[in-house]
Amino acid sequence: MLAAAGLCAWLAACTSAPGIHLPQARTQASQINVYHPRQNRDVAVTVVRYLPERTAPAQPAVLLLSGCNGSFGTAARALTQQLLARGVIVAEVKSIETFGNSCSGNPPRLTGAGRAAHAFEARKHLVEAGLARVDNVALLGFSHGGWTILHASHMDAGHGFVVGNQPPFAAAVAFY
Repeated sequence: MLAAAGLCAWLAACTSAPGIHLPQARTQASQINVYHPRQNRDVAVTVVRYLPERTAPAQPAVLLLSGCNGSFGTAARALTQQLLARGVIVAEVKSIETFGNSCSGNPPRLTGAGRAAHAFEARKHLVEAGLARVDNVALLGFSHGGWTILHASHMDAGHGFVVGNQPPFAAAVAFY
């Protein structure tokens, strides 16, 4: 798929796809702690990592952010398969499942800025686990996840108080 190939070009370390064979992903679930402003405490958000057949230390990674319902359609699954085939780690940040559907309510339960902070924490988690380099992690978001990416793209050094002066993401692709 063109989007996966373009994302790999930005990440600079993808391997070529092995023909039409798509490897079976190894799946690992872990937790990150994020601040919950309404409860004034940290809560655990699940991060599901999909690992390609072969993993090397600090290879490229993509954080996958869902829409409001927390699920993904066929396009997201196809992109994930393409990225895995190219040796890219894909990690799904399950903020929606923890905080609830963020498209309802006034104010919403989870804002784009709040969810962007979760993305930065998930990237930090991948880096600390030795799975990715901080400068080689991209964002891929659908609907609310795409809106989140718009927030994450300007929450870098200029807005460091939000994310602890972390560097920006290597790339960001928003689907709406």
